[in-house]
Amino acid sequence: MGQAIKAMLSSKKFLTALAGAVAAGFGIPEEALVPLVAYVVGQGIADHGKERAKVEQSSS
Repeated sequence: MGQAIKAMLSSKKFLTALAGAVAAGFGIPEEALVPLVAYVVGQGIADHGKERAKVEQSSS
């Protein structure tokens, strides 16, 4: 469990999402949070591609 928390706190995607949630809690308009959401989604897609390449490379 401690490893999972440590991994989350070192994740740029998690920290960005957390910052967005805190900002939303302070009443920042949704339009201002769109770049944060785009960053998290984009990095998720990029990371998925990296993991897929690792799996394909190790199975070859």
